[in-house]
Amino acid sequence: MKKSPLAVALLSAVVASGCATEPSKNSPFDLTILHVNDHHSHLEPSSQKLKLAGQSTYAEVGGFPRLITALEQRAEANENVLKLHAGDAISGTLYYALFKGEADAR
Repeated sequence: MKKSPLAVALLSAVVASGCATEPSKNSPFDLTILHVNDHHSHLEPSSQKLKLAGQSTYAEVGGFPRLITALEQRAEANENVLKLHAGDAISGTLYYALFKGEADAR
């Protein structure tokens, strides 16, 4: 059964809202949602050509080590964090072809 990412996010938010340390009907609840989607087994960073102020340059972007670091930093900076991956993870590169999704899962 395929679930809607929005439905999963809403359900998770409802469940998480019941996990506040001091529940109160009148207290606001802050929730940080960290969302990843469509990484298609692009675990290594890649070089992208950019044009800045009319000048061509290259920048290294992406890569799972960079993503994990960013996720951990945001999770440490917030109390209530919900991490979501909406799919399209295990297809697209040789990591998928060689490891059948295990590299992505780890």
